[in-house]
Formats: sequence, structure tokens, C-alpha cells
Amino acid sequence: MDRAEAEAIYDSGREACVQFILGLAESVRLHEDRLRRLEEQARQDSRTSSRPPSTDPPKTRAERRAEARAKAKELMRRERERRAQGGQPGHQGAGRDLKPEDQVDEIVDHYPDACGGAAGGLMMSSVVRAGGSVATRCASCRRSA
Repeated sequence: MDRAEAEAIYDSGREACVQFILGLAESVRLHEDRLRRLEEQARQDSRTSSRPPSTDPPKTRAERRAEARAKAKELMRRERERRAQGGQPGHQGAGRDLKPEDQVDEIVDHYPDACGGAAGGLMMSSVVRAGGSVATRCASCRRSA
């Protein structure tokens, strides 16, 4: 529409102007609805609809990197929340209590003869810790047994 057509509508009277403006408003509403539907369609991918992943558009390098960073961040958050190995605080163990030495018939010490690691067959060295416990370690690979 050019200026001459607009002036012709204006000159034709009030009712013609109101009808024309209402027609334009309806046209704008229809176009906005269509635009909204098309934008919703464009946002759909295999995660937000029942479409297969092969229909997803290819991602840019920046999008792939941002997705990988978000995934790594989530993994790190989960790692921090994960429980520690072994017995948890407050859990009553299921093992049996040790008896005092005067109630035991015989005490047998067991020590490994060889390393079970990559350097298998090598001699083990033993260290007696405070309290009587024994720590054994491979002389070659330093692996604890």
C-alpha cells in the first residue's frame, strides 16, 4: 500500500477506516499465530518430540562444546555428591568382634610370598607398624599386598 491508497481510505469516511484497521489487526494476529507455530516447530528436536535423532539439524562446534562442558560440569557435581567407599557413617557393621588373646587357641600370621602385580614372583618386604600390624610391600613395584 502506498500513501495515495491510505489517503483514499481515509477520505472514504470513518467507517471505512475502522473496517480497514480491524482487517489489518486480524491479519497481524493471524501472522503472529503462524509465526509462533513455526518457531515452536523449529525448536523441536529428538529430545522434545517423538522425532528420531537423525532429523535433528547439525550442531555448530560452539554448541557441541557448550553441551560437552555442561555434561562434564554435571558429572563433576555428581562426583562430589557421591558417597565414599566402604561403610557409611552411622551404619552398624555386620562383622564379628575379635576375641581377647587369652580366649584364642592359636594365632596364625599370614604373609604373601610374592607380588600379584605386574612384577609377579618378586619378594615382598614387611614392615611392622605400631600396634602390631604388618604392612607388606613389593620391593620392586612398591605395591601393597
